[in-house]
Amino acid sequence: AKEKFIVYHPNNAYSAMLISDLITQVSKYTTVDRVRRLYDSLNGKARNTYAGEVANEEMYLLLGSSEGASAPRFTLTSFDGELISPSHFRGKWVLLYFWASWCGACREDFPELRRWYEKYHPRGLEMIGLACRDEDAAWREAVSGVQLPGVQVRADEEIAGQESVTRTFLVSSLPQAI
Repeated sequence: AKEKFIVYHPNNAYSAMLISDLITQVSKYTTVDRVRRLYDSLNGKARNTYAGEVANEEMYLLLGSSEGASAPRFTLTSFDGELISPSHFRGKWVLLYFWASWCGACREDFPELRRWYEKYHPRGLEMIGLACRDEDAAWREAVSGVQLPGVQVRADEEIAGQESVTRTFLVSSLPQAI
């Protein structure tokens, strides 16, 4: 119904708002290409509204975090105190795993993540675990206790001049892998 509304009302600000809603549903109910086509169908009247500006920004973020795209730039401090950026892993496949110590579904994924890492790390896979909405002490305890593979950082770390990493990657629920 949302997609039909957008198709039949490409000049309506509500259509732009629906684009933003569909972006949060990519991988569950729709695809990046489908949302891109719907966004491209919006005319200037819809794009020149506040909802259109938000949809434009979110489309930019979606396309930048889609499979095959170069990861948007960010720098965070690892569990070991090193500054980590996706550019450190240039030329390798990088799995970004957004999780939280309090998230039961996230913890259920940990054994599978370890298996993937052991299997694919020799072939060039790297993993960055990004803890979301965690207190520093809880995060450190969880990282020490579960022995997640790869590099572990806190996604909520605030670094001047850098947008929130969860916003950059449009993280709307946990766990999420990119």
